[in-house]
Amino acid sequence: MKYLKKWKLFENHDEIHSICEKYGIENYTINSDGSIDVDGDVELDVDDVVLTKLPLMFNHISGHFYCSNNQLTNLEGAPKKVGGVFTCNDNQLTSLEGAPKEVGDSFYCNNNQLTSLEGCPKKVGGVFSCSDNQLTSLEGGPKEVCGSFYCYNNKLTSLEGAPKKVGGVFTCHDNQLTGLEGAPKEVGDFYCRNNKLKNLDHLPNVSRKIYMEGNPVYSIVQDWIFYTNQTCITTGKNECRWEKWEYFQDLNIIQGDKVILERLEEFHEVMEIPMPDLKEIKKYYTIVE
Repeated sequence: MKYLKKWKLFENHDEIHSICEKYGIENYTINSDGSIDVDGDVELDVDDVVLTKLPLMFNHISGHFYCSNNQLTNLEGAPKKVGGVFTCNDNQLTSLEGAPKEVGDSFYCNNNQLTSLEGCPKKVGGVFSCSDNQLTSLEGGPKEVCGSFYCYNNKLTSLEGAPKKVGGVFTCHDNQLTGLEGAPKEVGDFYCRNNKLKNLDHLPNVSRKIYMEGNPVYSIVQDWIFYTNQTCITTGKNECRWEKWEYFQDLNIIQGDKVILERLEEFHEVMEIPMPDLKEIKKYYTIVE
């Protein structure tokens, strides 16, 4: 297997033409600084070559840019603007410095060794995936994500820095979250399984379903938290999750590590849903009678 270990500025166009031919890059224009614009896609995730650095300096790419499944340690030479999808997943990146500033579609940087999102684009037109890294914070990440946002399997203790609105699914499961501060205000589905959540403070307005198994608070809310906000429309019953959440929060049932039993009973009586298993709740909270 051949490894390309050195990236450099090219002094003549013949070298650029040769590399473009090697990777099947067509419809390109060489700029005065030695960078290239490409009207189409660039695919650098080929089977017979493993890159440790990008082989050219890219500028504007109208289509998709794929450089995943290599051994890149940085994004030096990456394009400034990508009209379609940008993938740099499954490398050895520790930083996103040098990443495109504009991405028209999705941005995938999952399965690296990232400890920060600094350097990534501020708006992503499709999916943003930074899962399976070493992130402890989402600061520096995109402010707007039109598709889904994946940040699972990291070391996050907070969602501060997350975009305020996510058009699709938001997944933050399998982290070390103790609260939802900083979570988006609006999402489609919300996955926060296998964290350390003990309350529902700062829960987003979730239009579809919530998955929060594997959290202490799930022992209290498991019988109603999964409902969609549309359930009340289709059944005519008081099953709207958002109404339940507001009433649950108003009653102040969870107070730190304590659960006020009388208020919990009131909530379940008014909402006409079965009481949760108190033995299960006692594994995580002190029940105040």
